[in-house]
Amino acid sequence: DYHDKTLGIAGVGAVKVIRAWNGPGTVKLVILDSVFGKATDVLIQTVQKEFDPNKDGHGDGLAPIGHAVTVDTASEVTVNIAATITYDNGYDLNTCKTQIETAIEEYFAGLRKNWENQSKLVVRIASIDAAIMGVKGVVDVTGTTLNGGGNVELTEYEIPVLGVVTYG
Repeated sequence: DYHDKTLGIAGVGAVKVIRAWNGPGTVKLVILDSVFGKATDVLIQTVQKEFDPNKDGHGDGLAPIGHAVTVDTASEVTVNIAATITYDNGYDLNTCKTQIETAIEEYFAGLRKNWENQSKLVVRIASIDAAIMGVKGVVDVTGTTLNGGGNVELTEYEIPVLGVVTYG
């Protein structure tokens, strides 16, 4: 019920409901905005007012009496990418950079969109490489690292955002 009612609020795109997160009678709603990004303070306050405006469980909102509701949003984890890219004849970084970063952003957006249904997200080098390889003019990608290492595992309440892309 919390899930469906939360998604019914304008601006909310995803929610994870945590029952008894701070003891009996407590509920936490971790939300993303309608484009599956970190929710603004205004959206968090809007949802809070709808469910339990005073966070006291007195039944002043949608939450039943005895349910103290806290609304929060997922934390953003910046993922910096380094990769060496080989281009086809007639292409180079200048002609492909925007499309490469758009392809990576689309991969991240897909992860965030599926966040609600996952216990954790993993940003994978193989998926980054596949996104880059899908760009016209790119013939190879090697040596890809994420935050200086391998795949990036996020906790249940974290979402990835693109940081700096370094091209080798």
